Amino acid sequence: MNASTPRTLTLAVLSAALLGGCAGFSPDGGFDAIQSATQARIQKDVVWSRDDASLSRAQARIDALLAQPLAADDAVQIALLNNPGLQAAFNTLGVAEADWVAAQRLPNPGLSLARKTRGTEVELERTLSFNLAALLTMPMRTDIEQRLFEQTRRALVLDVLRLAAETRKAWVVAVAAGQTAQYQQQAMDAAEAGAELARRMAQAGNWSKLKQAREQSFYADAALAVARAGQAKLAARERLVRLMGLTHADRVQLPERLPDLPASVPLLPDVEQQAMDSRIDLQVARQQTETLANNLGLTRSTRFINVLEFGIINNGSNEEPQQRGYEISFELPLFDWGESRVVAAEARY
Repeated sequence: MNASTPRTLTLAVLSAALLGGCAGFSPDGGFDAIQSATQARIQKDVVWSRDDASLSRAQARIDALLAQPLAADDAVQIALLNNPGLQAAFNTLGVAEADWVAAQRLPNPGLSLARKTRGTEVELERTLSFNLAALLTMPMRTDIEQRLFEQTRRALVLDVLRLAAETRKAWVVAVAAGQTAQYQQQAMDAAEAGAELARRMAQAGNWSKLKQAREQSFYADAALAVARAGQAKLAARERLVRLMGLTHADRVQLPERLPDLPASVPLLPDVEQQAMDSRIDLQVARQQTETLANNLGLTRSTRFINVLEFGIINNGSNEEPQQRGYEISFELPLFDWGESRVVAAEARY
């Protein structure tokens, strides 16, 4: 091997390191794709509130929506802007992007310095080392982290759609519970009037005790139904408020009744095929499987040699000529042949 070989390899490693150092974070953190998918599917805005300005804008919009009777679409929009669990989940996107960017960058080189003395002789040792294993597996690691980033983004889209569906359902349940409570109150008023009439008729001797007891029983059942309906109304309202991320339930004004049913049901002949093609959870499962397959390939590739380093040596002393050279260090698979890591990766796949 000629003298220029270590220098050439050093230049190649430094070039790869510089190219890897060019990887940076996107301005939106990958959130624009979540906004686009949400708009395409449910025509609602979703915001990642990461600063005071975005929080103020979201709060102003929430206040405007709460100033009027709350429709189902308004409840969904408030939940997408204000639900704390959803806002916390958005931070996993930043973690996934950070892992992806880190995978595109080489680990920092290692530098070791040593000073040794033997009598009047002073020896200086300088070693600059690079992780060749990280360089060789960099394309695979980058691809894996990119897939994980995309998987995280699709999973967040699924969280947004699931929250929207749950909020819409909670709105329907809350409004229906309010209607039910009204109907039960009307039924109790009628039963109360019947019980009062039965009491007066019994006093006048026109009704028997059995008829009076029957009317009293109807009234008691109606009062119990009113209490249960009121509890159901309160629980449904609290669930809706919690999904919207609000702290005070009294700010929510719900309509008195559900909207009328449509005159006709739309025909959906290909609804099953559309669901199979566009369901986010199936796309996430497919990406997860592909990521596991790539992880399995990386584990098999690094089964025997998991540590491989290249170092440049420059030693000198005040009595001997300068020494230059290089060294390669790697892990000897004497006790661990990597079988456990491969078996675990195969089992996950």
